[in-house]
Amino acid sequence: MLIPSIDLMGGKIVQLVQGERKTLEFDDFNYWIERFSSYPLVQLIDLDAAMGNGNNRELIAMICQRLPCQTGGGIRTLERARDALRDIAFEPRADRGAIVWVRGGTYSKFKVETGKKYFVNVGAIGQPRDNNPKAAYVVYDVDEGTIELRRLEYDIPAAQKKILDAGLPPRLAERLAFGR
Repeated sequence: MLIPSIDLMGGKIVQLVQGERKTLEFDDFNYWIERFSSYPLVQLIDLDAAMGNGNNRELIAMICQRLPCQTGGGIRTLERARDALRDIAFEPRADRGAIVWVRGGTYSKFKVETGKKYFVNVGAIGQPRDNNPKAAYVVYDVDEGTIELRRLEYDIPAAQKKILDAGLPPRLAERLAFGR
């Protein structure tokens, strides 16, 4: 399944190169909402919240009213995840179903409720943002009806070397050791 993504910064839709340089900027939200209306799911990323520079909560709420979305950016605690769900509260539509979005770092294990759809994002495996540098994955236990976040060690220096050898910004390699 293809999931298109909309990155938000400064109240606009943007595209960044390597997460730093802005190359595109749009404020015609209706155009993009219409363009993505045929997809079963759209990913919204609040770059301002992710970078600690404010947020686009009202814009996310507006887009989530019109598109089936999962959101991310700056959600590092269970409290913030709950706030995000309140921000995007909408009247359920039959074609959307009940969607629960869960991000790594906000839980360790939770019980799955019958009749709900879950999109579980364990976080950025190679670029964690929750101050835990370990790789993350989830296990869905069919018998218990639970989803559990698990972590494991990996060769961080080798991953850092590959990032630098690929010519990516050094900060991407440096932050691996700290998980942020």
